[in-house]
Amino acid sequence: MRWDGTVQDPAFRTFYYQQNYEGSVTHLTKPDGTIFERYRYDVFGTPTIYDGDWHGLGASAVSNRFMFTGREYAAAFGFYEYRARAYHPGLGRFMSEDPKLFVRRTGLGKGPDDWSFEKHPGEAEFNLFRYCENDPVNNSDPMGLDPIGVLPQVDMMAQEGLSRDYNSMIANSGFLGLHPYEYSTTVFRDSLGNLSLSQTETLKQIDRSRPPERSDMKSEVETHSHGLDIPHNKTTGALPSEPDIRRGNDTGRAQYVISRDGKTRQRFRPDEDAGRRAKNEGGTIEEFKDGKWTPVRGANTDLNHPGAGKNWPYSR
Repeated sequence: MRWDGTVQDPAFRTFYYQQNYEGSVTHLTKPDGTIFERYRYDVFGTPTIYDGDWHGLGASAVSNRFMFTGREYAAAFGFYEYRARAYHPGLGRFMSEDPKLFVRRTGLGKGPDDWSFEKHPGEAEFNLFRYCENDPVNNSDPMGLDPIGVLPQVDMMAQEGLSRDYNSMIANSGFLGLHPYEYSTTVFRDSLGNLSLSQTETLKQIDRSRPPERSDMKSEVETHSHGLDIPHNKTTGALPSEPDIRRGNDTGRAQYVISRDGKTRQRFRPDEDAGRRAKNEGGTIEEFKDGKWTPVRGANTDLNHPGAGKNWPYSR
């Protein structure tokens, strides 16, 4: 929701953003649900603006700047602000190099010929300007740093998954209210791009879980509860445990965790570099506070150096 006192017509001062699975704003609605502005994008995000009746507009009637993947569009310059750098949808590329510079994924080969774009366009990253590995339909890059992220719609479902994990754990508490078993849920995406939540499952084993998987669905994010009252793992210094980090690195999927008391929600987002994941390095641990995800200071994602406090962006 947004309230803008600078809008002359009082009927349009309060409005709501409606988004698709990529987090792109598709239309704006009034409090009564009436659509008064619509947006369409080409594959790389160039916007076309319409009023509620599909009449073309040269610019947003309410000066809305949040558009493709929810990022801010500078119409005067024709680019989006992607935090770490600017992105030009007309060119389909960033306007400056990736601050992380050259990325080499050692898991795919040893000889220099193995790193050609012809053989491995997604792993041999010589082009430091391209957006989401030239695949903006399936990837997003909210930080302007890497293609592995969690889209807003996926995050919303993952949060619901955590709530289900916690409620299942409480509902199945044992003697004296103890609930040592972990419960897991997975956010799936089908071949048409539709998202869904799996059934919440448990292995009925102490401090161990296995997120549900399906052969006909793509697993986007995995969530689970922690049944044991261990506030900070010794290796990670955070709620996600060492096994959680390893699973995230093995699968390339974000791992969401909710605490035993249901008060703390943290997640591990693995590094986009498969080589670093193979070494159990990189990535970031974040905590959900005040409606947003924030990196946890002092957390550690480098399993080779327990307690080292290496958690991007505070340490790299």
